Amino acid sequence: MTNAEQTAFVSAVKRLKETFRPGCDLSVYDQYVHLHMMGMMDGNTHNGPAFLAWHRQFIRNFELELQAIDPNVTIPYWDFTVDSLPTSSLWSPEFLGGTGLEENNYVVMDGPFREGEWILAFDGPSLRRDLGGAFADRLPSPDDVAAALQVPQYDAPPWNNASPIDQSFRCFMQGVNDPSGDAQMHDLVHDWVGGSMVGMASPNDPVFWLMHANLDRIWADWESIWGLTYMPEEGGPPGHNLYDRMYGLGVTPASVLDHHALGYYYDTEQP
Repeated sequence: MTNAEQTAFVSAVKRLKETFRPGCDLSVYDQYVHLHMMGMMDGNTHNGPAFLAWHRQFIRNFELELQAIDPNVTIPYWDFTVDSLPTSSLWSPEFLGGTGLEENNYVVMDGPFREGEWILAFDGPSLRRDLGGAFADRLPSPDDVAAALQVPQYDAPPWNNASPIDQSFRCFMQGVNDPSGDAQMHDLVHDWVGGSMVGMASPNDPVFWLMHANLDRIWADWESIWGLTYMPEEGGPPGHNLYDRMYGLGVTPASVLDHHALGYYYDTEQP
């Protein structure tokens, strides 16, 4: 991203934090935080096949909100296999700001989302980060991503966190059920950022959108190899089958398999 693109993204995000729909006590931004929190309860959006599909539509809806403010803004993706250090430019004061300190409860003190500039409606009042700290000291590697792309099917019984990761791309990407017992992929990134990213209100940290955009990009790469496939068509948890309406979004997994049909593409895709 250019400096101007970073500034435009941050400005649009902050505008959503200050925008309220008629009759709503939560800002547009905090409505997204709240939806994510509610969706995590009872496995409505996580821990099942719709995990990737739900987040694809969720971040696309958020991007459209940003574009209603500035049509030139898109959600950038954070390639955590490349920008894998707390000193990466992602965390500069000019973009997302950096980590917090233990003696100050890990509150972010620099950048546009610092204490006093970014007030949390949930799990607040201040944004917190512990980059590479207590929860995880590494991020997923290029080898981890390469291994994900070798998993030949989207998901597998029992359609939850116990699905075998060598048969369930979704489970591999969510980062659960690894033989080591440790968090991997998606869960590992949340843990590495720490602070506000650890918990149901994780969209409080704007890096949430960049991280999920990268997971979606990896899914798009997987689809280019294995096709626009999804499992299960039926027999999975409610809200997770191919033609079930996903929680809070009103669309089905079938409707989001082709991200091009949703109106976007990634710069890493083949023509």
